Amino acid sequence: MDIDVVWVAVSVYMIVLVVYGSYLLRGWIRMRREHRDAWERYRESQELMDLHEEQGELLELRLGVLEKGGEK
Repeated sequence: MDIDVVWVAVSVYMIVLVVYGSYLLRGWIRMRREHRDAWERYRESQELMDLHEEQGELLELRLGVLEKGGEK
């Protein structure tokens, strides 16, 4: 009788650990996916900002040349 109670208690405990562990693992996977997506969006925005900055510098150079009466 005592062994049956212990066996049931250990079995229930193990089931709870597995279920809770899978819950934590799903949360961790979701968090990593969100972090990866956010990092990709950040990198893309940085690349766009760099591109706009380069285009702005080129425009300033062209405007400076035109103001001085130079060639296009």
